[in-house]
Amino acid sequence: MRKYIWVLLLLAACRKHHDNTPSGTGTIVRVQPRLTDTLLGASALDSIAALCQANGVSMVNQQFFMFYQDSPLLVAIAHIYLNGLPVAVAQTNLYFKAGVLQRPASYTDTNLVAADNDTSGHQSLAQLRADFLAAPLVKNGYTNPDVHYADSNLTANLAYVPSVFFLGPPSSGYPLTKAWVIHGFYQYPYIWVRDADGQIGYTDAAID
Repeated sequence: MRKYIWVLLLLAACRKHHDNTPSGTGTIVRVQPRLTDTLLGASALDSIAALCQANGVSMVNQQFFMFYQDSPLLVAIAHIYLNGLPVAVAQTNLYFKAGVLQRPASYTDTNLVAADNDTSGHQSLAQLRADFLAAPLVKNGYTNPDVHYADSNLTANLAYVPSVFFLGPPSSGYPLTKAWVIHGFYQYPYIWVRDADGQIGYTDAAID
């Protein structure tokens, strides 16, 4: 499973909330996932709620998207939201045995730190598309020779990402930066663009 599998899960579940802006022969679509989007059935959510309540685990800012049995454990996994935006590459993993939480959650919203409460976007979709088309999409030292996306439909999602994705001074805790992830139809290749200044911080052409 790839390191950033959350991109596939989160964006695939939330494509119904979007704005479409044509540019040339291709388009770019903003996906706007919401904490309130239902990713599990009512029965599964009720079971998770009962387990969390019995173990003193908060469900605030958690969007549960997986609930399954891995005998003898029940496993619940959630996306984390902060200020209404999804937090990339961070999720809550809960493991229950006979109804008892077996270990602390791997992440909680209490140790995630955003620079401010501004959740508006400051990069235009047209500019984000231009950034994607101009980015050096590189994996393992090799540039993908088959990346031709001038006529493609792209997807953009605003989220919080670890500040280490971008160059800057070290910070304490788990600092977050607001950024866009832009990708093609098949989720790869993708790039991160910092919302504040348009800096490209991470690219992945998914070449193995």
